[in-house]
Amino acid sequence: MATWNLVNADDPLLARTAIKSFPSASVTDYGAVGDGVTDDTTAISSAFASGVDLYFPAGDYLITTALAGPAASMHITGENGARLFSSTLYVLMNLQSSTDVTFENITFETELVNAANLSSGLITAAQKTLTRYKFLNCKFLSPNAGCNGLKIVTDGMADATAVDDFLVDGCYFDTGRMGVEFTDHTAGTFSRIRNVTVQNSTFDDCCFVGGEIQFSYSGRLLGCSVLYCHFIGGGGACIEYARDCQHTLIIGNTFEGLEDGCKPITMTNNTNDEYNYRPTIALNKSMGRSGESVSLWQTKEARLYGNEFTTVNIPMDVRGSIGLRADGDIYDGSTSSVVGVGYLITGPGTDLPSTDCAWTDCTIIQSSASITTAPVRFSSTGAVTTNNRVVDSRITRGASSTKDADDSGTATGNSLWRCGSGDFWRSTITYNTLNGDHTMLFSQIDADEIIFDGALLTNNRTITIPLSYRTWLFYNDTDYILTFTTPGITSAQVAVPSKGAARIAFNGTVLTALALQPFGSLYLNFGVISAQSYADLTITVTGAVIGDAVALGVHNTAVTAGVAYTAWVRAADTVTVRAHNYTGVSSPNPAGAIFKASIIR
Repeated sequence: MATWNLVNADDPLLARTAIKSFPSASVTDYGAVGDGVTDDTTAISSAFASGVDLYFPAGDYLITTALAGPAASMHITGENGARLFSSTLYVLMNLQSSTDVTFENITFETELVNAANLSSGLITAAQKTLTRYKFLNCKFLSPNAGCNGLKIVTDGMADATAVDDFLVDGCYFDTGRMGVEFTDHTAGTFSRIRNVTVQNSTFDDCCFVGGEIQFSYSGRLLGCSVLYCHFIGGGGACIEYARDCQHTLIIGNTFEGLEDGCKPITMTNNTNDEYNYRPTIALNKSMGRSGESVSLWQTKEARLYGNEFTTVNIPMDVRGSIGLRADGDIYDGSTSSVVGVGYLITGPGTDLPSTDCAWTDCTIIQSSASITTAPVRFSSTGAVTTNNRVVDSRITRGASSTKDADDSGTATGNSLWRCGSGDFWRSTITYNTLNGDHTMLFSQIDADEIIFDGALLTNNRTITIPLSYRTWLFYNDTDYILTFTTPGITSAQVAVPSKGAARIAFNGTVLTALALQPFGSLYLNFGVISAQSYADLTITVTGAVIGDAVALGVHNTAVTAGVAYTAWVRAADTVTVRAHNYTGVSSPNPAGAIFKASIIR
């Protein structure tokens, strides 16, 4: 029986520790010394091949040849200060196909110095089947050599599932290349890598070579997650998902001290037309302003909520994506637009637009006082970026920006809905019509009803409004005709006469005037109504036809005990209002009042 204490009060990176006591063999039983000088390669190889649970006493275990990974069903644990290292190797261990293997509380380190991109890992698995594999509270150190901490590659494997249920928990990475990399670049329709979780781990300025990516999932991976990790520094990307990853989770991660060009999260596909499908990105946070955009390229039905990204460049960059939904996010950018929604040229050359993406209850802040671009920008060149929207959100633009959102290139049909520009949203706004033709901004049409006031007008004018999938009620309170049109669709025009109104809608193709619901009002006084009788009066409602449903508005002063009112269309343009006296004896005399009749269609 071997008993040891894993508690390390001096090392916060190993906070998830415990006192363990279970039957186990020590690597020293197989001849390992751990003095930092003796070559322990053969002894540790023998221990890994034994198939029994092992522990490493505190010490520095030198190896000179890469180890073969352990047999199945082994738990290999280190006392505090147990280090497996080499001064001649980059790859310390090549994992073998195995299942139910756990490494815990061990430091893996190379002392080599090499700035080249070595494309290898301290722990490497190439075309191996690994299931229920764990690395717990381990350290991976190659600060001066361009190799990974963990590198798992399944390219070309025939297995439908090569890696499944792989956990990295509570680990620390300070490596010259990626901290963690899982890769499957084999063409196909199934995922060889599934259910990988990396959580509660720290990536400390990993990767000075190879694109400077600290963490990478690459290929058609399924259910691979990054949870509650902390990323420090980095020049390219902290978390990368490349190609068509499916059902991923990126939750609770924090980012600190990133270089200006470093992306906290990037999701791309530069190989085919497949989408990164249904990623969930939630509760991630920038710790101070650093880095640039969260890049979500070629995603489908991405779900974001509760994130806070504070970056130097554009915080949210969405391209070639469909059906994204963001709820309650905060984006704060200091040198450009804050939310960019655009198109993507993929590997085969397909122009993929962004469509049907929505941001709801978000805070969008443009912190720079000198940037003139809009905080929200929709763009495309060929295929149209369209039907994207920002809803119920707060938009704060920089001092030099004159608009909250705009369309660029062929982008059209995008909109703001109920968004306040540093203020609360108003459902009805008044627009002071200039004495000339004018193009309105997104923020100027973000209302249900718009009153056009034209005290300065001297002639009929044309108002161009952005193409947005929505409906407005326009009141022309001027003395001239206002003709509303949309950019690039000159035939889609609606003229509203002086002192008139029109309900206008854009359906993606044309701008049309919808028929206003017929309405009329009149002062009615029914006088004395005999018992068990009724009295009829009429209201003119232009446009009413027999069979229309009528909504009747009754003023409070006309409400009388025993009297009920009904209304119907008796003839074209005529609504009859009937006052019924349902009492048997009294003869009530309802007070005269304004009655309103609306046609419902």
